[in-house]
Amino acid sequence: MEGYTKGTIGVLQPRDLPDADNVAPEADMLHLADWEIPHLQKHLLKDGELAVMNKGTRLPVFLYKPEYGPMVATSAFYVLTLKPYLLPQYMQWYLKQPVARNYFMANLKGSVIPSVTKAVLGGLPVPVLSLADQQHLCSFDAAIAAEEKLMQHLIKARAEFANSYCEEYIQNHIQ
Repeated sequence: MEGYTKGTIGVLQPRDLPDADNVAPEADMLHLADWEIPHLQKHLLKDGELAVMNKGTRLPVFLYKPEYGPMVATSAFYVLTLKPYLLPQYMQWYLKQPVARNYFMANLKGSVIPSVTKAVLGGLPVPVLSLADQQHLCSFDAAIAAEEKLMQHLIKARAEFANSYCEEYIQNHIQ
């Protein structure tokens, strides 16, 4: 729109999150200026809050970090502020585990666009471990994710090498 100045407050929408969870939202997300919506400042996400999508079956879990800049979440998300005995990274990890996903899938409401209700989200049994044990699981999960990323890189590099080798072999053996 002509004359419109893009604001500085990001608006987290379902389309902003790729399929993977532990990533920053897309750079082209909608931004608002704080004057556009009354009381927008009181809805800003805080460090460590989780935004859990409440519509559909994908149900990504976004962990807000201040380096993403000021941001609000649309009503397509429940925003969770955790108690001090739960690490945000642990809760994000747990919400992605099969036991939690199966619980949500078994309790989805609606036939056209399935959704998770607040009651269902609040009813999820979450094992509370010591903070040290929560951190251990998060570190282990991060190591597994790093290994998977490295393996994907190696598989891609091997395929590129194989293609290059075959092309060169053909070129050297053309009669």
